[in-house]
Amino acid sequence: MLGLYAAAGFLLLPWLAERQIAALLQSRLEARFSVADIDFNPFSLQLRIEGLDLIDADGWRVVSLGQGFINLQADSLRRKALSLREVHLDALHLSLRRYSSADTNLQRLAQRWAGTAAPVEAPAVQATQAEAGLFPLTIADLRLQQASIGLTDNVPAVSYIGLVDALDIQIENLTTLPDASAGQSLSLTMGNGSRLDWRGSLSLAPLHSCGEIELRGPYPALVYDYLREQLPVRLSGGWLESRLSYDFALADDGGVALTASGLQLQLSELDVRERASNALLARLPELSLSGGDFDLRARELGLQSLRVAGVELHPERFEDGQVNFLQLLPEYGAAQATSAAAAPASPAPWSLRLQDLQLADWHVHVRDRVPATDVALTVDFDARLRNLDSTPGASVDLETTLGLSTGGTLRASGELSVLPALDTSLEVRVDDLALPVLQAYLEPLAAIRLEQGRFALAGNLRSSPGNVFYQGSVGLRDLRIDDALQDEEVFRLGELALQGVSLEVAQQTSVSITDLQLLEPYARIEIAADGSTNLGALLPAPSAVAEPVDNAGAAVAGAGSAPLPALEIARIRIEQASADFSDVSLPLPFAVLMTGLNGEISAMSTRSSEPARVRLEGHKAQKDAEFAAKAGSRAPGGAGG
Repeated sequence: MLGLYAAAGFLLLPWLAERQIAALLQSRLEARFSVADIDFNPFSLQLRIEGLDLIDADGWRVVSLGQGFINLQADSLRRKALSLREVHLDALHLSLRRYSSADTNLQRLAQRWAGTAAPVEAPAVQATQAEAGLFPLTIADLRLQQASIGLTDNVPAVSYIGLVDALDIQIENLTTLPDASAGQSLSLTMGNGSRLDWRGSLSLAPLHSCGEIELRGPYPALVYDYLREQLPVRLSGGWLESRLSYDFALADDGGVALTASGLQLQLSELDVRERASNALLARLPELSLSGGDFDLRARELGLQSLRVAGVELHPERFEDGQVNFLQLLPEYGAAQATSAAAAPASPAPWSLRLQDLQLADWHVHVRDRVPATDVALTVDFDARLRNLDSTPGASVDLETTLGLSTGGTLRASGELSVLPALDTSLEVRVDDLALPVLQAYLEPLAAIRLEQGRFALAGNLRSSPGNVFYQGSVGLRDLRIDDALQDEEVFRLGELALQGVSLEVAQQTSVSITDLQLLEPYARIEIAADGSTNLGALLPAPSAVAEPVDNAGAAVAGAGSAPLPALEIARIRIEQASADFSDVSLPLPFAVLMTGLNGEISAMSTRSSEPARVRLEGHKAQKDAEFAAKAGSRAPGGAGG
C-alpha cells in the first residue's frame, strides 16, 4: 500500500494533473495550457511547478510562472479548510489587455468560463452553495518574488504598453474563513525602487480590513508612465513617502465604509515640463502633509498641516498672446458643452478642512513676449492660510508677502471667505514698488521713457460681490519721465503723497482724498510755431483704420451712459514746484523757467459748482539767450518743427 501511495503521488498525480488541467482550460476557455514540470511529494505534501504558461484564444499570454512551491498542511481535513503552510511563486507574470472601457482579456476569459458552465442546478442546491460562502482557504506564508504585470491599454488614442516588474510581495496569515482575522503583513517592492508595506488584518467573509499602509519610492513616475498620453505635460523625478491608518468594510446596505487617519505624506523633487519643448513649467522641491483624516460615507476630509516649499513656476505669454499654463487647460468650448449637458443629481458636497496651509519660498519667473521688448521678472512669494473650510461663509486667516526682483514688496494680512462668493477684509501694504518695469507696456501708448519711480500704499481693503472699498494712503516718489523723441526730461516728481484716501468701486465709483501733497514736481512744456506741443508729439498718431460706425456709436453711447467717478479733494499742497515753459507760436516768442513754486489749492469736488481757490508763489527767470537759439532751431521748416 505504501508503494502504491508513493507511486500515485510521485508519478500518477502530476501526469493526470497536467493533462486534466490542460483539457479543462481548452474546453472551457479555449486556452492553451502548458507546464514544463510538476513534482509532488506525497509524504511531505509539497508541490513544485516549473514553466507554466496560459495563452488565451486570441493568442496572447495571460499568465506565466517560472517556478511555484506549495506546502500543504496535513491537518486540512481536520480544519475543514485547505490549509497551505507556504505558497511561493517565482517569476509570476500577469498580462492585462484593455480593449475598451468595459472589455478586457480577463473579462473575456470569465465570460467564456461562465458560458461553458454546467446547467443551472436546482434552487435548493444553489441556496446551499450560497450559504457556503467563499472556498475555505488559509495560507500562512504567501510570497511572490520577481513578479511582473504587463498592461496593454487600447482605450487611449495612443495605446499604452507598460510593464511593472521586479515585484516582491509577502502576505502572512491570509484566510477566507468566516469571521477569521489575524495579524497579517504585506511587502511589495518594484523594480524602480517603489515599495509598499502593509500591516493589519484582513477578513474575506465578511470583507473587512484595517491596518497601516506605507508607501515609499518614485511613485509619480509610475503614474506618469500610464497616464502620459492623457496628460498635457511631462513629469520627471518625484519621490513619495506616505503612511496612513485605515478601516475598510462592506456596509449592510452594500455600500463601502472607508475611514483613514494619521495621514502623513512627503513629495519631493518633482518637475513638470512642456511635452513638446521640454521647457520647465514648475518644480516642486518639497510638499509635506502632516495629519489628516478621511471618511468616505460622511464625505469628509480634514487635514492638519500642508506645507509646499521652494516651488518654481515659469509662466510665459508668447508673441501671439497665448499663456503656457492656460494652454494646458481643456478647450473652453468643450468645457461649455459638458456643463450644458444635463447632469445627474449630484450627491451631498464634500466637507473639506485644512487647519494650516504654508506656501513658503515660492519663486514665480514671469516672462512676457508680447511687448516689443520682452519683460522678465521674478516674484518671490510666501503665504500662510489658516482655518480653510468649505463651509459657506467660513473665514480664512491670510498672511502673504510678495517681493519683485525689479524692486518692491507687497504685504497683506486679514480675513477672507471664498464661499458662496469672495469676501475680503485685508490690511495691505506696498513698499517701493519699482515702476520702470512698466516701460515695455507704455511704449505703444506714448514716446516716453519711464526712467524711475516708486509706488507705495498702506491701508485697508474690503471687497464683496459688486463692491470694493479701500481706505488708507497712496504714495509715489522719485518719478522721472523722459521724452524719447528729444531725449530730454519731460516730467519729474519728488513725491506725491495722498492721505486719507477713500476709494469705493460700486455702481458709481467715488474717490475722496483729505490731503494731496506734491513735492518738487517739474514739467517741460513747449509750444511750437504751428501750435503743437511737445506733449502732444509724444502721443501716437490716430489709427488710419476707422472704427465701424455701429461699433463707434455703441462705444459713444456706452461712455455717455456710464456715470463719471465722484472726486473730492479736501486740500492740495504744492512745494518746490518748477516748470520750463516756452512758446514760439506767439508774435513775440518767449521762454520762462519757473522755480520755487509753493502754495495750496482749496477743496475740489465734482459734486460742487463752487470754484477752487488757488494760491501759488514762486520765481520766474527769462531765458532770452538760450531761448533765442532754441526758437530758431524750431521755427517752421526747421528740424525741430
